[in-house]
Amino acid sequence: MKKREKKKYNVAAVMKYAENVLACHYNCFVKKINYVGGGYFGYVYYAEIDKYPYRLIMKACLSPGMHINESRDLSLLRNDCPVPVPEVYFTYDETDEIPVDFICMEFMQGRDVLSLFSPIKLAFTSSAKKQRFADTVIDAMGVWHDKTNDKFGTTDNAVYNNWFDYYKPFAEDILETAELNKTLFSQDVIDVMVNAWNNFDVIFSEPIEKPALVHGDLNVVNIMSDSDLNVTAFIDPLESKWADKEFDLFQLRNFTGDKFNLYETYKKKFPVSKMVDSKCAFYGLFNEAYCSILADIKMNKFNIYVKWMQKELQKL
Repeated sequence: MKKREKKKYNVAAVMKYAENVLACHYNCFVKKINYVGGGYFGYVYYAEIDKYPYRLIMKACLSPGMHINESRDLSLLRNDCPVPVPEVYFTYDETDEIPVDFICMEFMQGRDVLSLFSPIKLAFTSSAKKQRFADTVIDAMGVWHDKTNDKFGTTDNAVYNNWFDYYKPFAEDILETAELNKTLFSQDVIDVMVNAWNNFDVIFSEPIEKPALVHGDLNVVNIMSDSDLNVTAFIDPLESKWADKEFDLFQLRNFTGDKFNLYETYKKKFPVSKMVDSKCAFYGLFNEAYCSILADIKMNKFNIYVKWMQKELQKL
């Protein structure tokens, strides 16, 4: 595998493109447009226009096909979810005049929980409030995981009868790519990945009976809330899949997730496999390596999932 193609445009230039797309699509006056954040492959803008829907979000997708995939995944995740997921108003395919793809979507109230609740603020947040937050998040995940499909795979290519027919070659490709890239991966990280891979059949000894819908990136960065920790929205899925439902769980421990007891709350509310901790450590480790390869960003031995996998390997 190789790093993902990325268009190289700055935030200001893309904001002008977003404004032009909005003005043309809605035949409107764009009253306001501001950059509000983004990641390696996308820029996000808040906009106000003079007609319905009045307030909205424009996400510039800098990697080919990203806008189509994310739009489809948002629509799937939105269905029946008790927590709001943004409605996609339209997608825009790049042109010669505007060489960037966009998703135009519903504006959601709140801010991401990671930035809204710093570690210091969390220290003064009651356990009851944090548990209420965790219950809301996990109950909504359970709704997704109850959705089933005939086949496993990505939401645009679910063609596999068995989860491991999809996932094992995918993980092997990640490992082989990482072993060849000494710039992104230290030998310490490679050693943990190889050890985990050599124990694949032990870690994944239990069958995966049915495909479940997974978000793929549900951590505190992509969970929005108000200042009282009431969940207001889930955003930004990453390559959602019809998968082992436990593939969705490793992100619950990312960033400040453990401060909210998200992972442990899921295990208390829903049945999990005997090897769930080792599986999630593996999923997390290989996902981090996958993202490092796509974005061409170094992964170090202090990564949460490297440490978690080391701990789980000691138990085998």
